Amino acid sequence: MSLILADEGAEFILDDFWNDTAKTFKVKLYTNNVTPADGDQVAGFTIATGGGYTDSTLDDATATATDALAIPTISSVSGIAQVEWTPLIWTFTGALTTNPTIYGYIVTDSTSNFLLFAERLSSSYTPSVAGDTLSLTLRFKMGNVADAGSI
Repeated sequence: MSLILADEGAEFILDDFWNDTAKTFKVKLYTNNVTPADGDQVAGFTIATGGGYTDSTLDDATATATDALAIPTISSVSGIAQVEWTPLIWTFTGALTTNPTIYGYIVTDSTSNFLLFAERLSSSYTPSVAGDTLSLTLRFKMGNVADAGSI
């Protein structure tokens, strides 16, 4: 037999985890050309530096666990519980001093610095002048394997 995660159970788990005010999470842009994998750790990612870059903090108070059906703009994940944040926006003052190109982001627990999840951008981004911006909308989905989709 296989375990089935009920939709309302997934919503409860997400709400309980992401809305715990004792937790904080950091979003860090990475600049090495890697595709995230299951066994990755924070040390495997080169975090952006320079160009006015700073890590972002996920404000867990603004995350709401909800069924995807309540969000009409996300039809491809119908029935999959998810957490979605308002867009994170990085405004750069110039080029990065590490590798110049951003390939993706990682999310860490800010207390332990454990890697929670990572995603490679659909296309890389290279900030070069003051005022260049990168905007990301993070969605964390949770459901049964056959339905779950991706981050």
